[in-house]
Amino acid sequence: CYIIDINPVEGEIEVGNILSLDDTEYTITAVGNVVKTNLANLGHITLNFNGDSEAEVAGTLYVEKKEIVDLKEGSIVKIFKKNEF
Repeated sequence: CYIIDINPVEGEIEVGNILSLDDTEYTITAVGNVVKTNLANLGHITLNFNGDSEAEVAGTLYVEKKEIVDLKEGSIVKIFKKNEF
């Protein structure tokens, strides 16, 4: 569990967007129907790194299956559209 600074959620979180953990990028493959709401209101979502294309759990963001980086104090987590940054 991590304590984070909550930033406003702008736009939609969609399949094809990117989840960035520090300098490692993961393509989003499925989005649970309350991910945006939970992130905006609670600052909390579950990440699943199995590459599923259908969201089975409402508060879970699914990303491509690849090695998971270790988060540490000061890590940067971002969600953005592919060509946004």
